[in-house]
Amino acid sequence: MDNIGNTSQDRIVLDTTEAIETQKNEKIIYSSAVEEDRREFFGINVNTFKDQEFMLKDKSEVIRFNELLENYVYEEIRISFSAINLPAWSDKCMILPKGGRLFAALFDLKITVAFLFIDSIKAAPDGDSINRRDDIDILSNPVLFKKKLKMLHENIDLVMRYRAFYDKFMGVLVLAFCPDEYDSFVKADSRKKEFGKRMVGHLDSSDIKSLNASISRLDDTFRTPEVHQTGRMRKWVLSSQDLFLDNEIDLLGYMNDILNLSIGLDELIKTL
Repeated sequence: MDNIGNTSQDRIVLDTTEAIETQKNEKIIYSSAVEEDRREFFGINVNTFKDQEFMLKDKSEVIRFNELLENYVYEEIRISFSAINLPAWSDKCMILPKGGRLFAALFDLKITVAFLFIDSIKAAPDGDSINRRDDIDILSNPVLFKKKLKMLHENIDLVMRYRAFYDKFMGVLVLAFCPDEYDSFVKADSRKKEFGKRMVGHLDSSDIKSLNASISRLDDTFRTPEVHQTGRMRKWVLSSQDLFLDNEIDLLGYMNDILNLSIGLDELIKTL
């Protein structure tokens, strides 16, 4: 029996090795792990490209990026957006320990919030999707079916980006109040629990509890079923009006929480 087990294991290793070698020899275009694959992509020789890392070199470029990003949001949804004042944070981060790292986190967070703001507005259901009577069969109504599927697609994307915001937001606060503890924070099994420990003495306990409650509710109601289980959202997006409205309003309501937290970050500039 031992020999059989060893033989099977050896066969798996051999098969895996052969598959890797085959990929290398065939230069499969989608494999970024193989050096040869990156030399030419869709007939373009990428070795002729000049590397140019994006960075904001001075305050004027920070102002320009902030302006262009906010204009982009307005052009997408015709609603003004101004949460997280990057120019003001740029000045503050110049005098803070490890301020460069904090600014990079704020820069990334602002982009996340901007995309969330756009997505949340675009994901809002129209009247036809909301006012569906129970006797309408969406399988026999291709127009309504398409609207429902689009909504499901957008809602699932929203949940993932909402959750990313909360992790990034907690990281910003750790970098602002206790930057030396950031690396251990991001390595924690539960950043939510770790955040609560790190913020004692920096934030009111009620604020910590409120943030944890929002994250837990998002996880339990939306993220965990979609990521780790068989999904729950499709049941109510494709379902009747009352069930749909309760959940849809709850989901889109997270954007208010996220905007308030983002706007509140600018108040920290005065206290740090």
